[in-house]
Amino acid sequence: MTRSLRVGRRANVIRSGRRALIPSDATLRPMNEFATERNGVCYEIRVHGILGERLIAAFPGLVAQPDRGDTLLVGHLPDQAALHGVLAQVEALGLELVEVRRR
Repeated sequence: MTRSLRVGRRANVIRSGRRALIPSDATLRPMNEFATERNGVCYEIRVHGILGERLIAAFPGLVAQPDRGDTLLVGHLPDQAALHGVLAQVEALGLELVEVRRR
């Protein structure tokens, strides 16, 4: 039985039936390595209050800056899933989200 292969346009992924086959020339890297590169989108996330060192440590890869009584968390995130992960962390820690801005 022969299956037809479709090539995914966006990520150069070959699809066969239901499974996606990763091309042999693909490079797999840890997620935190992507955050340091300029291929992601830079976000500015403002939370209410000045965060202490313990809370700042909950957001690796982001730089924390105090600003007018709030804390700005600034950094590059590789995709929307990473942004949602940061926002989920803000909620889980009981912090008040004031603003999210793309730079």
